[in-house]
Amino acid sequence: MNFIKKMCLFMLATAFMMVGTGGQEANAICAPVQTPYTIPNPTLNDVVINGATLTKEGYLSASVLIPEEYSDYIEIVFLSKDGKEARRAKVDSIINMKTVQQTVLGKDGKNYTVSMKLGDIVISARNLPMNITDFITFRDNYMAKLEARNYDPKNTGAISIAPEPGCRNQTLTSSAQPIGYINSMASFPGKVNVNQDGTITITLQTQPAYANAKIYLVVIDVDGKEVKRVAIDPKKPRITANDLALQPGNYSIIIELSSGEDTIKSVPVKWTVSNGSGAQSQGNTSGLGNGTFPGGVEVTQNGTIRIIIQKQSYSSSTKFYLVITDLYGKEVKRTRVYPSNPRVSLSSKSLVPGAYILQMEMVDGSDKVLRSSSVTWTIPQPQLSIPSGDEFPGTIIVNGDGTFTFTITTKSVNKNYDFFVVLLDVDGDEIQRFKFDPAKPITKTIKEMNIQTGGYYLVIEVVDPKTGSKATSNPKFTTYNETQDIIVLVDDQLQKYDQSPVNVDGRTMVPLRAIFEALGAKVEWDGATQTVTATKDDINISLTINSNEALVNGKKVTLDVPAQLINEKTMVPVRFVSEALGADVQWDNYSRSVIIKNKE
Repeated sequence: MNFIKKMCLFMLATAFMMVGTGGQEANAICAPVQTPYTIPNPTLNDVVINGATLTKEGYLSASVLIPEEYSDYIEIVFLSKDGKEARRAKVDSIINMKTVQQTVLGKDGKNYTVSMKLGDIVISARNLPMNITDFITFRDNYMAKLEARNYDPKNTGAISIAPEPGCRNQTLTSSAQPIGYINSMASFPGKVNVNQDGTITITLQTQPAYANAKIYLVVIDVDGKEVKRVAIDPKKPRITANDLALQPGNYSIIIELSSGEDTIKSVPVKWTVSNGSGAQSQGNTSGLGNGTFPGGVEVTQNGTIRIIIQKQSYSSSTKFYLVITDLYGKEVKRTRVYPSNPRVSLSSKSLVPGAYILQMEMVDGSDKVLRSSSVTWTIPQPQLSIPSGDEFPGTIIVNGDGTFTFTITTKSVNKNYDFFVVLLDVDGDEIQRFKFDPAKPITKTIKEMNIQTGGYYLVIEVVDPKTGSKATSNPKFTTYNETQDIIVLVDDQLQKYDQSPVNVDGRTMVPLRAIFEALGAKVEWDGATQTVTATKDDINISLTINSNEALVNGKKVTLDVPAQLINEKTMVPVRFVSEALGADVQWDNYSRSVIIKNKE
């Protein structure tokens, strides 16, 4: 009896679960993922806010690499400086998407191939978790990471089961990346000036696209907070400090043009409102002083900061500061400077890469503030300690058995860097990649990469996961042939012939017209004499069927194998033809490939 009661209770509970989940019990089941390897985390690079114009909505974009089965639901998570989640936004779409193969090391020590989605993600301005203009202003306060799920969290039914390691419902996370900005300020149709009398003059260029735009003068304080917004009449683009009724202090002025959800801004102008003395512009021009401040600041050609303070007697209460603000007037750093030794220890590592405004400030005991002219200082994106190209400390060696050995030739390698071997097609598009340990040379075969017959490039790539910065070796061209035929590649492109190439007495023969045209030669056929003539630039070649003699610019050349008919196709020796037309020819015995490169 007890057994029957237990069975009834079990059936009742099961029915309740199915009703509660709307028949979607599969979503509530945590089924183990049986994989002999750890699924690789997604990667996120080149996170950029693209500023809006009046004809195009702003958006956030980034490059991503995501395991194929985890592309159902993707979000960007915005982290505050302390690493805590501040906001998140669902990815609208993945564009330019293609499938690539990545090799991962399994738990059993074997290599496994994982399908990955490579592409660009886009989040429109309307789907960002805050106004895009605010996002641009305060982007330095955030980092971005990517979360990719193999399920839709909004469609899990009434019963919630938290994903666990090995569970089918899983979330993968990338490392956090800084957020860049593509500046649309250059498209602003005008400028704003602060005049000597304290008035503000706005200049706008009349364009049809701005006919219905609303125009605002926006005042921002030193903390980056908007303190005043005034609608501007384009017919009377002039306003005074009294019209704004601002407290004495330092501000930045921006003009905004808004049309629907699109907003563009002018370059900010610094502005000081003093006690009862109107206002004065702090300017945006470089130089060593504005006639009031005893010195200035400049940025040298090599990017260093030079401070000048005129030698004179200053009271003990006078203090000097180097003030750094972003392009929107928000103060991001203030450093004390001493007149006796006007040097500062300022590391660009303490600031996010981007453009900043530098200005000297002098404060005396009466709280009177004088400022120098401002200059722009740009901190470039950090570069890897490993150079690219010819100086790259690594080699790719092609072995005679069809294998490749990849070696990093320096021992001074940052342990936080990731090292990859990347396989590219002849157009430079990534097909697959696999990670390796730079301390150990590795050997791979191109056959195990599951690709088709053709030409490919191999490169070693080093990535700093914190910044997304990369360094790459020079590419190494290789061929793969899964057929039993000889293949021919001209300038990396696989040639396709009606008649396959054949070996005649150790010489590879190919269809006449196809090879000449692939090498850029004009072909003429004389049926009466069975002679073909090919012309390219100042080179002229004549070949006659079954003749061991050819003419190159009128000079006789003896052929090891003559042009001949094979299966009713006129075939010619590919090495002779190619070299006579000025190309380089190589033979890869393992892949049975003729590799032809036209000389540049």
